[in-house]
Amino acid sequence: MRYGLYAPNFGKTFGDPNKLVELAEIAEQSDWQGFFLWDHILTEEPTYVVDPWIALTAMASKTSKLMLGTSVTPSPRRDPSKLIRETLTLQSFSGGRLILGLGLGIDDEFRWLGHEPNIKIRAKMQEEQLEILSSAWKGEEVNYQGDYYKIEKAQFLPEKATKTDIPIWFGGTWPNKKPFRRAAKWGNGIIPLKVGFEEPLTPDEIQEVKDYTSQFVPKGRKFDIVKVGFTPREKREEQITPLKSYEKAGITWFLETIGDFRGTFQDIVDIIERGPI
Repeated sequence: MRYGLYAPNFGKTFGDPNKLVELAEIAEQSDWQGFFLWDHILTEEPTYVVDPWIALTAMASKTSKLMLGTSVTPSPRRDPSKLIRETLTLQSFSGGRLILGLGLGIDDEFRWLGHEPNIKIRAKMQEEQLEILSSAWKGEEVNYQGDYYKIEKAQFLPEKATKTDIPIWFGGTWPNKKPFRRAAKWGNGIIPLKVGFEEPLTPDEIQEVKDYTSQFVPKGRKFDIVKVGFTPREKREEQITPLKSYEKAGITWFLETIGDFRGTFQDIVDIIERGPI
């Protein structure tokens, strides 16, 4: 199992790009293997917010091994050509360290910004975007006529930006099945959460996720199952056995949630410096 950090792109600490760069440097020095930012433009209560793509590029400039990505980008509020350019640029600049997280977003944020509020339509929009991305990342000329996007004679170079493919992780709420089939068809991983977000999935439920999704993953494709959670500092050692149960059920990454709720900037530094559990 690999270990990463999972952080908002807003708040006193995480809405400051300079602090994010500092935390990324500390994370790499402390043997974390990934650092993933949420992708929001606004929050319900006004606060500092950073653009995740610019922040991740700055973080890439001060690290060399740390995997970087969004968790997750609500792609239906992005033009696919913009997303193509963002991903290819960061993939190139980081030397192939990008993992793209995709989801359908929060209804409120779409409504506030005048974007598509209907999640079923957003799912259809994302399907079209994935068709476009798959061609664009290969360097092929893109000619696409869909219900939501139209592109003519567009070629996006450099293809894939490095020899390393860009993995895609999808967010999904279990037991809704469609996001998991979409992840299996297009992606390299899933970040499963429980419907309602009130409690974590159990190891048995993770096993259900793995058994269901593996039916649709093409043979030979590496596919990650990512658990998001946090380990209280004062009881950290007690989390080892439960995490092993999740690993046995199929988890391949554990992302430690950090945010302003974990305390001051120095408190967060201390959490990161302790390294993975």
